[in-house]
Amino acid sequence: MAKTLEHKVLDCAVEQWNKTHAGVTSIDIARRIRSSNVKVMDAMIVLEAAGKCSLNKNAELFTVSIGESGMKVAKKATIAHVIFPSKEVLTDHFYSSGLARQGMPVYVETLHKGAHQYAMVYFSEEVLAKYLDRPELYNVEDSLSGGSIRSNTEDEATHIYVRHGRRQLANGRSAVLVPYKDLARLDEAQQRYWHGFEIPNPEIASPDQHYSKFMLRTFEGAFVDYENPLENFMEAVKYVNGNLGGPALFRHTDNPHLRTPIGNTEKTFYDACSELFKIIGADSLVAPTIKKILVDDFRTKENEFTHKSGRTLSPFQQLQLLETKAGIEPKATTIIKEVKNFRNRADHAIVEPLSSPTNFVEKFYTLCNDIAYALMFFATKLEAVRAKGKP
Repeated sequence: MAKTLEHKVLDCAVEQWNKTHAGVTSIDIARRIRSSNVKVMDAMIVLEAAGKCSLNKNAELFTVSIGESGMKVAKKATIAHVIFPSKEVLTDHFYSSGLARQGMPVYVETLHKGAHQYAMVYFSEEVLAKYLDRPELYNVEDSLSGGSIRSNTEDEATHIYVRHGRRQLANGRSAVLVPYKDLARLDEAQQRYWHGFEIPNPEIASPDQHYSKFMLRTFEGAFVDYENPLENFMEAVKYVNGNLGGPALFRHTDNPHLRTPIGNTEKTFYDACSELFKIIGADSLVAPTIKKILVDDFRTKENEFTHKSGRTLSPFQQLQLLETKAGIEPKATTIIKEVKNFRNRADHAIVEPLSSPTNFVEKFYTLCNDIAYALMFFATKLEAVRAKGKP
């Protein structure tokens, strides 16, 4: 029995979807089945009413023809519909056509069943751990809004490039989001890995300004900056080192193991703080730099560098002395001490690795911003005092 026009139109739409995972215009279908654009548009309306598809109706399209004289673009737009087969139709086709027996990777299969290329898939934050744990293999850019993951090597076994966003969930945690298009480009092993962390029915918290920035930048091409507290922290450390007029205050200005807490547990938060402390803690503070400023700018005597107990002041105690001599509110040493307390918890306390209603990612980012502010405050105040020539 001959196929109806509606059947032919739907067959073309399904065929095109399985090639490109995108819709197709009534103009293109009319050419393929040798019908008119108007008749195909009418057939699409019938299919839509039957629940077989969705339509982008009355789109104004300029047709392009290529001949011996070159490419020609029509001067007048043609009105057309764009058809997208329903998920039910595509899923039925997937199982009846033999596609199901091809053993496709999970996210390629999902696209064939009708998922939109740019629809977001939600994952728990733990999915990032594999990439953050191997900085020699992967470059992970992350922020409150998201970022990207890409390979550092040419090895196909570790190849990856995905854009990821972040979004707050109703339970207070932050989910990682990736579009189907990026996931489908991964090899089968990578897709299986990501699928193991998928959140099937996420409950979203709204509004979320950081998620909005991700969508604006990724899909609308807007020039928006993601808020990156870790980057703010590192820039503040470098600013302090560069504004002392001599040797650096902090010995370390980078730590490849410094990352946001993954897993949203108290333990991962303390571990992240331990990596923070390696940059601003006692082992990173350069005592000769502090002593030189105290002696040259504040006429500090040698006996002031010795504690009543007879012990030499530690680099941290010297920094406290510098704040006192310069009349600077001790924001820097206070925040360093706070991070040290968190670090001590990481090193000495037995903390149950349990999930918590506390959003430790947000808590960590707030801490990074607080440190950045305190260090900038210290540097600018010290610079102003030294410029006067005396305290």
